[in-house]
Order: sequence, then structure tokens, then C-alpha cells
Amino acid sequence: VFMKTKKPKTQGAKILSLLLAVTLAFVSLPQIALPVSSAEGDLPRAVLISAEYEPGRGEYEKHFLLNDGSFIAVSYADAVHYEDCDGKWREADNRLAVDGNT
Repeated sequence: VFMKTKKPKTQGAKILSLLLAVTLAFVSLPQIALPVSSAEGDLPRAVLISAEYEPGRGEYEKHFLLNDGSFIAVSYADAVHYEDCDGKWREADNRLAVDGNT
């Protein structure tokens, strides 16, 4: 009859187990977002959309000019523009309407 004997844990396995336990505990902690301030210490100003930048239009995207002079692009899952016969992108009307032919 053969009997299995337990091998004693090595020091490396103990250290690895401890490292994994500490890493798991650290990763499970909630993350805290800290505000970022400017170099002058001023509070950040609100950035607002000034207008849509129509030359940046695409079938699924819009580009906007912000009040600080920068631009932002927004991509949509559904088409928001359609290309007319002149090659210009026009607003797509995706609203549902009642059809009187039912």
C-alpha cells in the first residue's frame, strides 16, 4: 500500500500566495476620482456646445464647436444624416409618425 505524503510548502509559494491575496484586496477597493485643477489654480470653466460644425458631418457622426474654441465629435449607432443629391449631409428625421393608410 502506497501512502501519499504531503510536500511541505516552500517559502516561494507562501510569498506568492500572500502577494496574490494583497493584490486581490487592493483591486477590490473602490476607486476615487480626484478633480484636476489648472496650473493657475482656477476652477475649470463649463464647456458648452456653441454650434454644430456642418462640414464635419457624416452618416453616423456630428462634430460640434465648443465655446472654448475646441471641437468634439459624437458617433451614433444609428444614422443621423443622409446624403442628398447635391452631396450634402442633411439631418435625418428618425421620428415615428402615424400613417393614415392603415
